[in-house]
Amino acid sequence: MQLTIPLSVLRPAVLRASATSDGKAGSGICAFARLKATGKTLTITSTDLRVTAISVLPAAIAKPGSVLIDADRLAGVIAKSPGDEVTLTLD
Repeated sequence: MQLTIPLSVLRPAVLRASATSDGKAGSGICAFARLKATGKTLTITSTDLRVTAISVLPAAIAKPGSVLIDADRLAGVIAKSPGDEVTLTLD
């Protein structure tokens, strides 16, 4: 998976995913957000088993794919990222 996306678009969605995820819920999977890159969009999904947040964002997708990532850790990294855009790569 490889994509480039403006930080002004990504930051609010990642913060929403972090706020919705819940690592203390019945399943450890709730601490994670799913990032799915297809076509021209990045979809970020997170849940606490009661509420689900889904953000569909425009992005330049060089290589489609998906990954589960700790939502709070991702929010911390994105919050500190400099510049106007970020490139995410998963080998």
